[in-house]
Amino acid sequence: SIDAFNFSAHWGEGFFGVAYELVSPDNAEAVRTAVKSHLDRLRVEPVTEEELARVKRQTLARVLRSGQSADGVASQLASYLVSTADPDYPARYAAAVQDITPEQIMAAANAVIDPDAASVAQLIPAGDDSDIVFPTRPPAPQDHPDEMRESIDLDNHRLIGLLKANLAQPGGEAEPIAVSDTQQRTLSNGLTVLVQRSTVVPAVSMQLYTKGGLLADEPGREGVSNATYAMMRRGTTTKSAQDIAVAVEDLGATLATGSGNNTGFVTATALTEDWPAVMELMADVTLNPSFDAEEWAKLQPRR
Repeated sequence: SIDAFNFSAHWGEGFFGVAYELVSPDNAEAVRTAVKSHLDRLRVEPVTEEELARVKRQTLARVLRSGQSADGVASQLASYLVSTADPDYPARYAAAVQDITPEQIMAAANAVIDPDAASVAQLIPAGDDSDIVFPTRPPAPQDHPDEMRESIDLDNHRLIGLLKANLAQPGGEAEPIAVSDTQQRTLSNGLTVLVQRSTVVPAVSMQLYTKGGLLADEPGREGVSNATYAMMRRGTTTKSAQDIAVAVEDLGATLATGSGNNTGFVTATALTEDWPAVMELMADVTLNPSFDAEEWAKLQPRR
């Protein structure tokens, strides 16, 4: 798996990063070279309109998903108030991203991305015969007068003032938030369906739970349920693991499978207009997993 991220703060310089997980450390140098090649491409070649449209949709969907729960809203408010001094930053950021052009991305890449000056951190598993040494806290650094230091002002009173000043003001009569009562239906196949409508954000969350999990594993074969559900999203009888990953990414959606102590689950989120397509993917990985041998060979070292 691989992902890119960035961090911005009003009290100092931000940063850009790429994080990835490998099946084998033997591939580390090859992957690092491939990442550097891709970053070099961003500096000399504009991204395609298709690539940019995918990122814009992902950004919008990520912001909307973060506001689906009280916990998510509270975490978002606290995080962005401290880091950017603007509690509405995610919404403004997502709106600004929609107007970005390929040329602007190339200009930004040339301004801030320098793969040759990157800090690289690797976590490599110890060998079978290696002694495991747990890390300890290093001694406190000594003062170095030549080092550049910058004071950071995180005064809570000032931040609260910014919060009050920056909170979005409704322009006119705001639409009330509607949350319906939970409706329950039992389908002809015995599946129980619970549905609740909420207008908090224009997104849909879908969750399918079945009995199973660790308690369903035979003694001595613990982990079978976990491995089974992990394989479900790695290909179906009509779609490869790559097909599924690309379809989910293009829609800015999420699709996950997993197994707990007494249940197995398939979950998904999507923008409101995309939920039928994402539910089809969800149904496909639930009903038609292929359990491809090559995908299992890739997954095995991680379990």
